[in-house]
Amino acid sequence: MKKIYIREARHIVATFSDSKKTTGYNVRSKSAAYSAVRNILKWHWVESVSEHDGFMFVKPTNILLNMNFQGKH
Repeated sequence: MKKIYIREARHIVATFSDSKKTTGYNVRSKSAAYSAVRNILKWHWVESVSEHDGFMFVKPTNILLNMNFQGKH
């Protein structure tokens, strides 16, 4: 499960860093990626920008942007 958290965190940071866009997730999804994002949201690493038509859009906080994801995980 740790790999899923890291992968999703990297994905959110990369999307925001490249184009200043939010990342959308289907709130009705039962995938491991969405459950990881919900937990990351509880940890205040990402913030929910909006919810529209069953999708939640998130962007990284400064905590997540300043994390170091280098090395093997």
